[in-house]
Amino acid sequence: MLKAIEQIIAKKRVECRRPLYATAMEVAALTGIPVMEQLKMVRQLERNGIVVVGKTFNGVYYQLVEVMA
Repeated sequence: MLKAIEQIIAKKRVECRRPLYATAMEVAALTGIPVMEQLKMVRQLERNGIVVVGKTFNGVYYQLVEVMA
């Protein structure tokens, strides 16, 4: 799941598309994992501070947390 989110965001970054997040529908199209199953899986990533989960007008998005070095 994390790899799918990273791939979607990386593609958007290369294409200079904003905002830089992956929607649940994009992840479902790439992985075949239904949205409700994704939400169960992504909670651990959210708790570990790797991903932020938010709401769009009609769905959910996943945004990677940028780590400042």
